[in-house]
Amino acid sequence: MPNPRYRVRVVNSQGERIAPDMRLGLGQHKIGAGNECAIQLPFEGVSSVHAILSIEEDGVDLIDLGCPSGTYLGDTRISGKLPLDLMELETTEGLIGIGGEIWINLISETQTAGVKIKEITRIRTEPHHQLSGLPERYEILERLGDGGQGEVYRAADKILERDVALKLLVDSGEEDHNLLKREVKKCLDLTHENIVRVHDYIENPPAIAMEFVEGEDLQSLKNKQPGRQLTWDKIEPMILQLCIALKYAHGKGVVHRDIKPANIFWMEGDRIKLGDFGIALGLSDATSNTTRENVESMRSVQFASPEQNNGSPVSKSDDIYSMGATIYDLLTGKPPFWRGGLAGVLKQIGEKKPEPMAQRMKSLQQEAMADQSTTQVMQHPVPEWVEDLIARCLAKTAQERPKSIAEVEKIIRAKGRSKTKSRYWAMAAGFALIIGGLIVFNRPDSSDKSPEDFAGAAPKILAHP
Repeated sequence: MPNPRYRVRVVNSQGERIAPDMRLGLGQHKIGAGNECAIQLPFEGVSSVHAILSIEEDGVDLIDLGCPSGTYLGDTRISGKLPLDLMELETTEGLIGIGGEIWINLISETQTAGVKIKEITRIRTEPHHQLSGLPERYEILERLGDGGQGEVYRAADKILERDVALKLLVDSGEEDHNLLKREVKKCLDLTHENIVRVHDYIENPPAIAMEFVEGEDLQSLKNKQPGRQLTWDKIEPMILQLCIALKYAHGKGVVHRDIKPANIFWMEGDRIKLGDFGIALGLSDATSNTTRENVESMRSVQFASPEQNNGSPVSKSDDIYSMGATIYDLLTGKPPFWRGGLAGVLKQIGEKKPEPMAQRMKSLQQEAMADQSTTQVMQHPVPEWVEDLIARCLAKTAQERPKSIAEVEKIIRAKGRSKTKSRYWAMAAGFALIIGGLIVFNRPDSSDKSPEDFAGAAPKILAHP
């Protein structure tokens, strides 16, 4: 029997991957924020050595080391050593929970495909038999990861002679397929340089073909930075492009409804594209309860507006709130509300006013110091006008938020770096005119000089009379 090997996947409470996959074999593997850890989690609330995953030929043990934020198995906090191979683990919340916000999934690579494995939770390991039914025009090149509604692959489109991204929808019913087919058709008309283009809806197997983007999503980009944060100077040009993309989509009657860092792709030159319009809703669907209920299960609660959580009609203001929550997350390292489980987050989004971003960064740093975490939260300055703008975007009602994305864009252009640059060039142009008036040439008198004499004359800078 081959030695057991596991693929380790680290996800957040929304099921989004937050670290590269890794592979582990026999031995004791440390879990924590320290450099010596095999499963390194440099995130808030994770101690230097938080727990130990022991993989032996006869099973897998999880050893909690008594850290303040706790180690969990599903929803249960554990203490000491727990043999995982004795548990029937079928939770959809992840296998090993670190601090209640980070989940570690184990995927066996030594079991026969299709055999149910106790340690496996969210990740599917059976062969992707549905790929065999793809139209011949598509050739699968590689698996890119898991999307909000399924699995994402890079594929070659033999007809268009270009690579595309294929999102295959898994574990969804006929009603979901019909809904997505209808919504994808609306998105086919969205052709904008800052929007990931949707090409087609594939009937069997159900999949969405879209533009393949050579870039990195802002969630991954943020996770690589100190404190898992970006600065306003860095993201301002990106946010302006996001405003332009949303303004265009809203003008076409389409609301995105799932704006978050993981759906914004960054490319060289600080260019961005907004992706995953697959669950966007048209404004004409505003009164469709069935449509709303199906789409609600696909979005990310932490970035959703109170109206979305309440099942209210579709509104452009939903995107304004989500953009505000996205900026808050990029600058502070966390969404406005992220603790307390699903019920707690929903309650806070509907009732609680978010901390100012400067205060949030101080609070997170104090918690990191108290927990002796290696994560250092940056205390970078956030312009006061940005604090005010994001507070308005995160207001509890649409009436209190900016009236449109165009208004948000106008405020950023009026008060951000774009205004500073405009002032700079205006001042530079004025200064050049002044200097031009101070520069004259001491040209010799032509009455007693030959052309050869002029050729050797050098200009001089004189004081203006």
